[in-house]
Amino acid sequence: MSSLEDYRKLYDLSGKVALVAGGAGGIGAAICEALAAFGAT
Repeated sequence: MSSLEDYRKLYDLSGKVALVAGGAGGIGAAICEALAAFGAT
């Protein structure tokens, strides 16, 4: 299996802007956290 670091290299979002509707709670908040972990702002 691939490690999280492998996925970070594959899906590098550094310098990208993510817009998530409903990002204040629930699934939207989890998506926001995941996108931020991969470098999106």
